[in-house]
Amino acid sequence: MEKFRRLIESSKPFKSKNLVRIGSEYDGGYVLPKDAVLNADCLISFGVSTNFDFEQDFLKKNSNCKILMFDPFIGPFNDFRRLTKRIIKKQNDELNVFQERNPEYIPEKSNLFIQISERITHWFKFYRFIRNTQVTFKKIGLREYSDRLFINFSELFKIDELKTKKSIVLKIDIEGDEYRVYKQALHHLDNVTTILLEVHEVEIYYETLVDLISKLKINKFFLTHIHGNNSDKLIKGVSIPNTLELVFNRYDYCLPDQVSESKYPLPDLDRPCNPNYIDYKLDWL
Repeated sequence: MEKFRRLIESSKPFKSKNLVRIGSEYDGGYVLPKDAVLNADCLISFGVSTNFDFEQDFLKKNSNCKILMFDPFIGPFNDFRRLTKRIIKKQNDELNVFQERNPEYIPEKSNLFIQISERITHWFKFYRFIRNTQVTFKKIGLREYSDRLFINFSELFKIDELKTKKSIVLKIDIEGDEYRVYKQALHHLDNVTTILLEVHEVEIYYETLVDLISKLKINKFFLTHIHGNNSDKLIKGVSIPNTLELVFNRYDYCLPDQVSESKYPLPDLDRPCNPNYIDYKLDWL
Protein backbone atom coordinates (compact mmCIF):
# COMPACT_ATOMS: atom_id res chain seq x y z
CA MET A 1 0.00 0.00 0.00
CA GLU A 2 2.83 2.42 0.86
CA LYS A 3 4.21 2.08 -2.65
CA PHE A 4 1.01 3.60 -4.05
CA ARG A 5 0.56 6.23 -1.33
CA ARG A 6 1.09 9.22 -3.65
CA LEU A 7 -1.37 7.81 -6.17
CA ILE A 8 -3.97 7.26 -3.45
CA GLU A 9 -3.55 10.82 -2.18
CA SER A 10 -3.70 12.42 -5.64
CA SER A 11 -6.68 10.48 -6.96
CA LYS A 12 -9.35 11.79 -4.62
CA PRO A 13 -12.01 13.48 -6.79
CA PHE A 14 -13.23 17.01 -6.23
CA LYS A 15 -16.88 17.92 -6.02
CA SER A 16 -18.72 18.87 -9.20
CA LYS A 17 -22.30 19.80 -9.99
CA ASN A 18 -25.07 17.97 -11.84
CA LEU A 19 -23.22 14.84 -12.85
CA VAL A 20 -24.75 12.80 -15.67
CA ARG A 21 -23.83 9.56 -17.38
CA ILE A 22 -23.19 9.74 -21.12
CA GLY A 23 -22.72 6.67 -23.28
CA SER A 24 -23.55 3.01 -22.92
CA GLU A 25 -24.94 1.43 -19.78
CA TYR A 26 -21.76 -0.56 -19.32
CA ASP A 27 -18.32 -0.16 -20.98
CA GLY A 28 -18.08 3.10 -22.90
CA GLY A 29 -20.03 5.32 -20.50
CA TYR A 30 -18.53 8.30 -18.65
CA VAL A 31 -19.80 10.46 -15.77
CA LEU A 32 -19.28 14.20 -16.17
CA PRO A 33 -20.98 17.52 -15.36
CA LYS A 34 -24.14 18.12 -17.37
CA ASP A 35 -23.16 21.71 -18.13
CA ALA A 36 -19.89 20.53 -19.67
CA VAL A 37 -21.95 18.47 -22.13
CA LEU A 38 -24.51 21.16 -22.93
CA ASN A 39 -21.92 23.94 -23.31
CA ALA A 40 -19.53 21.96 -25.49
CA ASP A 41 -19.07 23.08 -29.07
CA CYS A 42 -16.77 20.15 -29.90
CA LEU A 43 -16.06 16.58 -28.79
CA ILE A 44 -12.70 15.14 -29.82
CA SER A 45 -12.62 11.38 -29.36
CA PHE A 46 -9.45 9.30 -29.73
CA GLY A 47 -9.68 5.51 -29.65
CA VAL A 48 -13.21 4.82 -30.87
CA SER A 49 -12.63 1.07 -31.34
CA THR A 50 -15.95 -0.75 -31.81
CA ASN A 51 -17.99 1.27 -29.32
CA PHE A 52 -19.26 4.71 -30.31
CA ASP A 53 -22.15 4.82 -27.83
CA PHE A 54 -20.59 7.76 -25.98
CA GLU A 55 -20.29 9.89 -29.11
CA GLN A 56 -23.79 8.95 -30.21
CA ASP A 57 -25.33 9.80 -26.84
CA PHE A 58 -23.31 13.03 -26.60
CA LEU A 59 -24.75 14.23 -29.90
CA LYS A 60 -28.29 13.39 -28.72
CA LYS A 61 -27.77 15.55 -25.63
CA ASN A 62 -26.09 18.37 -27.60
CA SER A 63 -27.10 18.37 -31.26
CA ASN A 64 -25.08 21.52 -32.02
CA CYS A 65 -21.78 19.98 -30.97
CA LYS A 66 -19.19 19.07 -33.60
CA ILE A 67 -17.77 15.57 -33.12
CA LEU A 68 -14.34 14.51 -34.38
CA MET A 69 -13.61 10.78 -34.01
CA PHE A 70 -10.15 9.26 -34.52
CA ASP A 71 -8.93 5.66 -34.69
CA PRO A 72 -6.34 4.16 -37.06
CA PHE A 73 -7.10 0.54 -36.28
CA ILE A 74 -10.82 0.11 -36.88
CA GLY A 75 -12.85 -0.95 -39.86
CA PRO A 76 -14.72 -4.09 -41.00
CA PHE A 77 -11.53 -5.86 -42.13
CA ASN A 78 -9.66 -5.15 -38.88
CA ASP A 79 -12.71 -6.10 -36.84
CA PHE A 80 -13.43 -9.42 -38.53
CA ARG A 81 -9.77 -10.43 -38.43
CA ARG A 82 -9.69 -9.86 -34.66
CA LEU A 83 -13.02 -11.60 -34.25
CA THR A 84 -11.91 -14.70 -36.17
CA LYS A 85 -8.66 -14.95 -34.22
CA ARG A 86 -10.51 -14.62 -30.94
CA ILE A 87 -12.99 -17.37 -31.76
CA ILE A 88 -10.51 -19.81 -33.29
CA LYS A 89 -8.04 -19.42 -30.45
CA LYS A 90 -8.80 -22.03 -27.79
CA GLN A 91 -7.89 -19.85 -24.82
CA ASN A 92 -7.34 -16.12 -24.82
CA ASP A 93 -6.06 -13.82 -22.10
CA GLU A 94 -9.41 -12.19 -21.46
CA LEU A 95 -11.14 -15.54 -20.87
CA ASN A 96 -8.31 -16.72 -18.61
CA VAL A 97 -8.60 -13.61 -16.42
CA PHE A 98 -12.37 -13.99 -16.29
CA GLN A 99 -12.20 -17.66 -15.26
CA GLU A 100 -9.58 -16.94 -12.59
CA ARG A 101 -12.02 -14.54 -10.96
CA ASN A 102 -15.08 -16.70 -11.66
CA PRO A 103 -13.95 -20.35 -11.26
CA GLU A 104 -17.52 -21.71 -11.58
CA TYR A 105 -18.12 -19.96 -14.89
CA ILE A 106 -18.55 -22.28 -17.89
CA PRO A 107 -18.13 -20.31 -21.12
CA GLU A 108 -20.70 -20.74 -23.82
CA LYS A 109 -19.52 -21.92 -27.20
CA SER A 110 -18.90 -19.01 -29.52
CA ASN A 111 -21.21 -18.78 -32.50
CA LEU A 112 -19.20 -17.23 -35.30
CA PHE A 113 -22.26 -16.60 -37.46
CA ILE A 114 -24.07 -14.67 -34.71
CA GLN A 115 -21.00 -12.59 -33.85
CA ILE A 116 -20.37 -11.74 -37.49
CA SER A 117 -24.01 -10.69 -37.85
CA GLU A 118 -23.64 -8.42 -34.81
CA ARG A 119 -20.51 -6.85 -36.27
CA ILE A 120 -22.20 -6.22 -39.63
CA THR A 121 -25.04 -4.47 -37.80
CA HIS A 122 -22.50 -2.44 -35.84
CA TRP A 123 -20.70 -1.22 -38.94
CA PHE A 124 -23.97 -0.34 -40.65
CA LYS A 125 -24.83 1.87 -37.66
CA PHE A 126 -21.31 3.30 -37.46
CA TYR A 127 -21.15 4.43 -41.09
CA ARG A 128 -24.65 5.82 -40.84
CA PHE A 129 -23.59 7.81 -37.77
CA ILE A 130 -20.48 9.34 -39.35
CA ARG A 131 -22.56 10.51 -42.32
CA ASN A 132 -24.15 13.01 -39.92
CA THR A 133 -23.03 16.51 -40.88
CA GLN A 134 -21.96 17.14 -37.26
CA VAL A 135 -19.61 14.12 -37.26
CA THR A 136 -16.18 13.64 -38.81
CA PHE A 137 -14.22 10.39 -38.63
CA LYS A 138 -10.51 10.21 -39.41
CA LYS A 139 -8.64 6.90 -39.61
CA ILE A 140 -5.61 8.19 -37.74
CA GLY A 141 -4.49 7.92 -34.12
CA LEU A 142 -2.84 10.05 -31.43
CA ARG A 143 0.87 9.99 -30.66
CA GLU A 144 3.59 12.44 -29.66
CA TYR A 145 4.57 12.66 -33.36
CA SER A 146 2.73 12.98 -36.67
CA ASP A 147 2.97 10.75 -39.75
CA ARG A 148 0.54 9.02 -42.11
CA LEU A 149 -1.01 6.96 -39.28
CA PHE A 150 -0.84 9.35 -36.32
CA ILE A 151 -1.29 12.97 -35.37
CA ASN A 152 0.10 14.89 -32.40
CA PHE A 153 -1.59 17.68 -30.44
CA SER A 154 0.28 20.42 -32.28
CA GLU A 155 -1.05 19.25 -35.64
CA LEU A 156 -4.47 18.38 -34.23
CA PHE A 157 -5.29 21.93 -33.26
CA LYS A 158 -4.29 23.20 -36.68
CA ILE A 159 -7.33 21.41 -38.15
CA ASP A 160 -9.69 24.04 -39.57
CA GLU A 161 -12.71 22.58 -37.76
CA LEU A 162 -11.04 23.21 -34.40
CA LYS A 163 -9.71 26.73 -34.87
CA THR A 164 -12.97 28.37 -33.77
CA LYS A 165 -13.89 25.94 -30.97
CA LYS A 166 -13.89 27.35 -27.43
CA SER A 167 -15.46 24.61 -25.31
CA ILE A 168 -13.94 21.22 -26.17
CA VAL A 169 -14.47 17.86 -24.49
CA LEU A 170 -11.41 15.67 -25.07
CA LYS A 171 -11.82 11.88 -24.79
CA ILE A 172 -8.71 9.68 -24.92
CA ASP A 173 -8.70 5.87 -24.78
CA ILE A 174 -5.56 4.77 -26.60
CA GLU A 175 -4.56 1.61 -24.73
CA GLY A 176 -1.52 2.80 -22.78
CA ASP A 177 -0.21 5.45 -25.15
CA GLU A 178 -1.87 8.13 -23.01
CA TYR A 179 1.38 8.21 -21.01
CA ARG A 180 3.28 9.18 -24.19
CA VAL A 181 1.10 12.14 -25.14
CA TYR A 182 -0.05 13.86 -21.95
CA LYS A 183 2.93 16.21 -21.58
CA GLN A 184 2.39 17.58 -25.07
CA ALA A 185 -1.33 17.92 -24.39
CA LEU A 186 -0.62 20.33 -21.53
CA HIS A 187 0.35 23.01 -24.06
CA HIS A 188 -2.97 22.79 -25.94
CA LEU A 189 -5.70 22.95 -23.29
CA ASP A 190 -6.76 26.61 -23.57
CA ASN A 191 -10.10 25.75 -25.17
CA VAL A 192 -10.62 22.38 -23.46
CA THR A 193 -13.10 22.15 -20.58
CA THR A 194 -13.25 18.40 -19.92
CA ILE A 195 -10.82 15.51 -20.32
CA LEU A 196 -12.05 11.92 -20.29
CA LEU A 197 -9.12 9.57 -19.92
CA GLU A 198 -8.80 5.82 -19.58
CA VAL A 199 -5.42 4.92 -18.09
CA HIS A 200 -3.97 1.42 -18.37
CA GLU A 201 -1.28 -0.62 -16.61
CA VAL A 202 -1.60 1.47 -13.45
CA GLU A 203 0.60 -1.00 -11.54
CA ILE A 204 3.51 -0.23 -13.87
CA TYR A 205 2.90 3.46 -14.59
CA TYR A 206 1.55 4.67 -11.23
CA GLU A 207 4.33 7.25 -10.83
CA THR A 208 3.66 8.61 -14.32
CA LEU A 209 -0.04 8.72 -13.48
CA VAL A 210 0.67 10.76 -10.35
CA ASP A 211 2.65 13.20 -12.49
CA LEU A 212 -0.19 13.35 -15.04
CA ILE A 213 -2.77 14.20 -12.37
CA SER A 214 -0.44 16.77 -10.79
CA LYS A 215 0.38 18.48 -14.10
CA LEU A 216 -3.32 18.73 -15.04
CA LYS A 217 -4.08 20.24 -11.65
CA ILE A 218 -1.39 22.87 -12.17
CA ASN A 219 -3.16 23.66 -15.46
CA LYS A 220 -6.48 24.12 -13.60
CA PHE A 221 -7.95 20.72 -14.48
CA PHE A 222 -9.26 18.82 -11.47
CA LEU A 223 -10.18 15.18 -11.13
CA THR A 224 -13.98 15.04 -10.72
CA HIS A 225 -14.75 11.37 -11.24
CA ILE A 226 -12.97 8.04 -11.06
CA HIS A 227 -14.12 4.53 -11.96
CA GLY A 228 -12.35 1.18 -12.05
CA ASN A 229 -12.60 -0.97 -15.16
CA ASN A 230 -13.62 -4.39 -13.85
CA SER A 231 -12.56 -6.08 -17.08
CA ASP A 232 -9.01 -5.77 -15.77
CA LYS A 233 -7.48 -7.15 -12.57
CA LEU A 234 -6.92 -5.49 -9.21
CA ILE A 235 -3.33 -4.63 -8.36
CA LYS A 236 -2.04 -7.30 -6.00
CA GLY A 237 -2.00 -6.17 -2.38
CA VAL A 238 -4.18 -3.10 -2.91
CA SER A 239 -7.75 -2.53 -4.08
CA ILE A 240 -6.70 -0.33 -7.01
CA PRO A 241 -7.86 -1.52 -10.45
CA ASN A 242 -5.12 -1.80 -13.06
CA THR A 243 -7.27 0.21 -15.50
CA LEU A 244 -9.00 3.41 -14.40
CA GLU A 245 -11.46 5.77 -16.09
CA LEU A 246 -10.77 9.37 -15.07
CA VAL A 247 -12.66 12.61 -15.68
CA PHE A 248 -10.95 15.98 -15.31
CA ASN A 249 -12.79 19.30 -15.44
CA ARG A 250 -11.69 22.88 -15.68
CA TYR A 251 -12.12 24.82 -12.44
CA ASP A 252 -15.39 26.48 -13.59
CA TYR A 253 -17.12 23.07 -13.81
CA CYS A 254 -16.17 21.86 -10.35
CA LEU A 255 -15.42 22.91 -6.78
CA PRO A 256 -11.60 22.67 -6.63
CA ASP A 257 -11.50 23.60 -2.96
CA GLN A 258 -13.82 20.76 -1.89
CA VAL A 259 -12.85 17.09 -2.03
CA SER A 260 -15.76 14.77 -2.78
CA GLU A 261 -17.05 12.70 0.12
CA SER A 262 -18.92 10.29 -2.17
CA LYS A 263 -18.33 6.54 -2.21
CA TYR A 264 -17.21 5.12 -5.54
CA PRO A 265 -18.67 3.71 -7.67
CA LEU A 266 -21.57 6.15 -7.54
CA PRO A 267 -24.70 3.98 -7.19
CA ASP A 268 -26.95 6.04 -9.49
CA LEU A 269 -24.42 6.76 -12.23
CA ASP A 270 -21.63 4.20 -12.41
CA ARG A 271 -22.01 0.81 -14.05
CA PRO A 272 -19.57 -2.12 -14.29
CA CYS A 273 -17.69 -2.14 -17.59
CA ASN A 274 -18.24 -5.88 -17.73
CA PRO A 275 -21.79 -6.68 -16.56
CA ASN A 276 -20.92 -10.33 -15.92
CA TYR A 277 -19.45 -9.51 -12.51
CA ILE A 278 -19.73 -6.82 -9.88
CA ASP A 279 -18.11 -3.42 -10.06
CA TYR A 280 -14.95 -2.62 -8.12
CA LYS A 281 -15.38 -0.65 -4.89
CA LEU A 282 -12.72 2.02 -4.62
CA ASP A 283 -12.23 1.69 -0.87
CA TRP A 284 -8.88 3.49 -0.99
CA LEU A 285 -10.42 6.87 -1.76
